Parts: sequence; structure tokens; C-alpha cells
Amino acid sequence: MAALLAWIVGVCRIPLMDYLALVVYPAIALGLVRSFAEHRAAPAPLDRTAVVEAGRFWSLLFLNNNLHVVHHRHPNLPWYRIPAAWRDLRGRIEVAPDMLFRGGYAEIFARSLMAPTEPVEHPGFEPRP
Repeated sequence: MAALLAWIVGVCRIPLMDYLALVVYPAIALGLVRSFAEHRAAPAPLDRTAVVEAGRFWSLLFLNNNLHVVHHRHPNLPWYRIPAAWRDLRGRIEVAPDMLFRGGYAEIFARSLMAPTEPVEHPGFEPRP
């Protein structure tokens, strides 16, 4: 990583703060959006994995892992076959109603922008006496 960073700053002449602000931070933020949307800490297994029916741009960006319940059901399925598998399984696979986002990532942002969506503590958390 140090060699890559040295190349970016030294050879490409991209200022470190620009690289961090314009590349690293957005990349981490996108990864966190995806993982926030797809996984939940919940006692019931049905409430743990989401399906985000996103548009082509978001689906390609996340290599179709937005259809995450298919990924969990068929972990060895290549990313480009996940949409066809979802179309085949849709209606036959159980997804909790609040874990199916037909409006894509815009629906997730609208639901969670101004209101908390998750409890702070993990549902399995037991405080120490």
C-alpha cells in the first residue's frame, strides 16, 4: 500500500489530501452503504439479509450483490448470473417485507436519512453485571 500511495503522490502528482477526500473516502462510504443495506443484526434469520432492487448503475457498481439474499443462497454463483437467479427465485424465496427495497438505494436513503433504522446495541448483546 505504501508503494501504491508513493506512486499516486510522487509519480501521478495527486496531492495526498485530494486522494483521500476524492477517492478513499467515497470508496469507503459506498462500501458501507452497501453493507448497511444488505445485512442486519436480527434474531430472526429472515430479517438479516436484504434485497435492493437497484438500477443497472448501482447493480453493476456492487456486482449485483444488492440482490444479497441470492448471494447468500448461492454463494458460488458468478456475479453476472445473480439477476437471472433473482428473477427465477422471486416470489419463491422469503424476504422480510422491511428487507425488500423495490425503490433501490433511494428508498434506503429516504427511510434512514432522518430516522434511526437500527438499534444501537446488537440484539445478542448482554450487558455485564
